[in-house]
Amino acid sequence: MEMKFSTLYNLVNSMNSVYQKIQKASGLPSSEYWVMFSVYKDGSRFAHEICLSTFMSRQTASLAIKNLVRKGWLTVEVSPENRRTKELHTTEEGMIFAKQFIFPVGQLEEKAWSRLSPEEKESSITIMSRFRSFFIEEAEPLLKEVTP
Repeated sequence: MEMKFSTLYNLVNSMNSVYQKIQKASGLPSSEYWVMFSVYKDGSRFAHEICLSTFMSRQTASLAIKNLVRKGWLTVEVSPENRRTKELHTTEEGMIFAKQFIFPVGQLEEKAWSRLSPEEKESSITIMSRFRSFFIEEAEPLLKEVTP
């Protein structure tokens, strides 16, 4: 039986729907939740890092950051290394949110991952790495066409 890419695609989307349900339960708009996720779980300290990890546009991330600063969940300071770069810092109020809606997600991921055998973990990473490489190769002609 030949497996179709749509099977993998649907599986990934069904996993993403779990993340989306958690985001909705948090009460935050999607962009604000994923900024908080990126800051607290991924350790992002700069807007460009958030954009890379969440696939958000710069404008969307900036608006979400402004809203989170207004709520008192993040602070923004000029980076001492580069005055044009603003560095994000966490607050106690933001930590309260993260303890309820961000850190538990990491724990769920780790628990689910730990249920796989060492062979399954290795196979998962190997296969997804190969697929990613092939996907990038296949996308190159399209990217050359649409990139100015």
